[in-house]
Order: sequence, then structure tokens, then C-alpha cells
Amino acid sequence: MSDSSPDYVDSCGTCYEVRCNPSTFADNYGEALDRKGACIDPSASLVFRTTDTCPCNYPGNSYSNKRWCCGDMPHFDLSVWGFERLANTKWGVIGIQYRRVPCTYQPDHQASTIQNPTPGENPPSWDTPKLRDWEDAAGASSSVTAAYTNGGMQAGWKDASYNVQSGNVMASISGGGQALCRNIDAKGAIVLQAWNGAFANHIGVEVWVYMSTKSNIDPGTVIVIGGDVGECADVDLRFIKPTGLKPSCTSCSDYWWRFEVYFSAFLGYGPATIINNAKFFNGCGGNSVQQLNYIEVRNYDLQKQETCIDHVRLV
Repeated sequence: MSDSSPDYVDSCGTCYEVRCNPSTFADNYGEALDRKGACIDPSASLVFRTTDTCPCNYPGNSYSNKRWCCGDMPHFDLSVWGFERLANTKWGVIGIQYRRVPCTYQPDHQASTIQNPTPGENPPSWDTPKLRDWEDAAGASSSVTAAYTNGGMQAGWKDASYNVQSGNVMASISGGGQALCRNIDAKGAIVLQAWNGAFANHIGVEVWVYMSTKSNIDPGTVIVIGGDVGECADVDLRFIKPTGLKPSCTSCSDYWWRFEVYFSAFLGYGPATIINNAKFFNGCGGNSVQQLNYIEVRNYDLQKQETCIDHVRLV
């Protein structure tokens, strides 16, 4: 993956499902590359693990590297053993479709091994490649309080949503029970309310969000925390990079998105700020930590939004 890509940071070890896409495309020189007949089977895919960098921002880098790695065409440098299962290596460059998936993901239609594959070497016996679990980055605190997970509200929490109607039925992200789905009116919100003191000894909120059949988060979807005195600064989820994603089904291209929002963001310092020690967070919105008692996923759009949430936790 190119070190100029916004997805580069902390990408080593993450996995992507890739399949060949019959297409014609052009590089930055304007040269058309016709690859409509290159694919062995356009419906077959493989899972690749990110193991190295395509160097753009690298001292003394050669022009040939910079041409491809600094933005000519977004691409993956696939291993020869994977490439040759998608297309003949004589093509050099092929069109692809891809999405990030768990490293344990098994495609419905896996590309077949070819006859006479390129010879390779077995890794040394001491080699232990880093595997990135789907939940690898979840929770920066050892103290976790679940609000809604495994298809139900957890002990001490209640649904205090307002300006909402019942939404579609959708399975929990873990497959057990149902996610909490609501059709949220403009200025409405899904609200999970707890007891005073629930936010103590935590550093942030983790929530998985799914919005209808869309592949991203709609403008105006914000997360808010608050308490007896009032609400804290709202955080627009568009401006936070998701820390995880999961297809809604095996062959789907729409996703659940995982967001981790540190409490410092609710102080108005911006979503990129981090307070990773609970003793340094003293509350927000005029509330002490002990007075904070609810989490909202709010719709600031002018129209209704079908929204599901799951695995909501204080971390």
C-alpha cells in the first residue's frame, strides 16, 4: 500500500478481498490499458494481507517508484502467486475491485490455483506473520462497559430515543439477536441512557453504525454524550476515520462502520484529540464525569434516516 494513501497509517497486516475487474483504464500519461479480456474469472476473488509499502514519501526514491506510488493510479502490488490466480501475469496491470475484510474471511468463490504456478519458497520455521484480528484496535481502555450488544440492552441501560419510529429488522453484527434499528426523524436520536457514574473510569465511546443500504455515513449523523446538566459538544461522524468495518453480509458491498470517539472530542477539541487516561477527563457540557449518563446517535439531516447501531460500549 502506498505511504501516500490515507489508509496507509497502521495498515500493515490488514486484509483486503480482491477480484479481477474486466475494464479499460488510463494511466497519468494518458495511455489506455485494455484489460477487458484479462480476467480468468471475474467472479472469483482472493484475500490478500498488506505486508509492505509502496514508497512515495521515501528519501532517494527512484522515479519509477514515485510514478506509481505517488498517485498515478490507486493500486495494490499483488504477490505473483495471487496475481496469477486472477489473471495471466503477462498483463502486468489489471483492473480490480476490492474491499477490506477480516483476515479470516473466506470468499464465496475463491480463485482457483493454476496449473504450474510460479515456484516459491516456504517461509522459515521461525516466521510468525502478524495477523490483524477484526477487533484488533478496539478499546484503548482495559475498563469496558457495554450499553447495547449481542442483540439487547445491557443491565443498567435503557432506550430513551426520541423522534424515532421502528426501523428495519437487522441481525446483530455478531449474528446473535438484533441490532437496534430506528427510522430517525430530523433532530431525532437513538439514545442509550445509563446511571450516574457510568462514564467514570472510561476514556471514550465505541459504536458500530449501519445506515440503510449505503456504503458510507450520511452527512448530519452525529454522536453526543451528556448528563443531568446538559449535552456536550457533538461530533460529526463524517470527520472521524472509522477504526473498523464489516460487510453486512458475505457478498454485500454495504458496511457496518466502527467508530471510537475519545471523550476529549466532546469537549470541543476536535475528533483527532485523545485523552487516553481516564483520570484526566473531568466531564463536559457542565457535567462532572459522575453526572454523564447518556449516549446519542442523532440525525441533523432535514429528512429521516434509517439507522442501526450495535456493540455500543464505553471503553
